[in-house]
Amino acid sequence: MFTLIIASYLDINSNPFCVSEVGRNGATVVQSNGVINHLIHSFDDKRVTLIALTPAKKIDELWAGQLELPQKLVSELKSVWKAVRYETIFFCSHCVLSDKQSPATAVDPDWFQPSTEHDKDAPSLSYTGDENFM
Repeated sequence: MFTLIIASYLDINSNPFCVSEVGRNGATVVQSNGVINHLIHSFDDKRVTLIALTPAKKIDELWAGQLELPQKLVSELKSVWKAVRYETIFFCSHCVLSDKQSPATAVDPDWFQPSTEHDKDAPSLSYTGDENFM
């Protein structure tokens, strides 16, 4: 499963202007615009973590990509493993950066609903930027 996730991740993020590296527990893509994307997987926790680093001027572009990337990955996984229960957890970036022991989370929020094969015409991202995280 993790091999499929990494392959899909690299397929989504790769282009001629970026550098990709694959490691034992994930992959990193460094884009020419300064954005660095990490995918880290943990077999023990059955978890995939997506982390992105960006110059401050690119934060708006990065946010849109951070919503689109997990949507594409979940859709890819659902097309292969239909009987698995998927859960998408978003962590409060402020809590993570301030090193809180238990960062605030949003589990399968209403504004993030990956599309399915049967639901291609339905809008999948409804986040406007005005919703409260907590």
